[in-house]
Amino acid sequence: MNYSEYILSPNWQKLRAEAFKLANGKCEFCQSSKQLNGHHLQYRNFVDCTTEDVMCLCKSHHDQWHSKHSSSTIATRDEVLAFLANRQRSKQARKARPRSRKKTVDFIVVTDNHLRLGMSRKGGWNRTQLEAIGVNWPPPNGWKESMIGQQLPAKALRSFLKTKSP
Repeated sequence: MNYSEYILSPNWQKLRAEAFKLANGKCEFCQSSKQLNGHHLQYRNFVDCTTEDVMCLCKSHHDQWHSKHSSSTIATRDEVLAFLANRQRSKQARKARPRSRKKTVDFIVVTDNHLRLGMSRKGGWNRTQLEAIGVNWPPPNGWKESMIGQQLPAKALRSFLKTKSP
């Protein structure tokens, strides 16, 4: 009898039911009662398995085990539970770690041309524009000369140019 046939056999169904009963119908790791699987701790002779050779795991934890271990892996119940606990801790640590989304801020050196481009047809600037580049209102004498050569975030300079009066 091969493994596929064995899993469908009345012997396996009975053993699986006994293992689930011993585990109170819950995953031995997370206590979920949904989508339970009988997990073989050893496959050396699956026909002669006892309840000691099978543990109850939910589908998610059974899949996690088999995503890293082949069917021929022999492990104790404690080793399976330790593996799942370590995997869960790693997952929680990754979630807890702040994701560093490094936003690069582009800076532009202000030139006389930038200031002229922001000028209205009447030859001035409005309050919103000047506040965008950090100039107080009303603008102090010499503000233009002090701005030339300054590094500003590109976003601030774009706002300065976009909010110019007609």
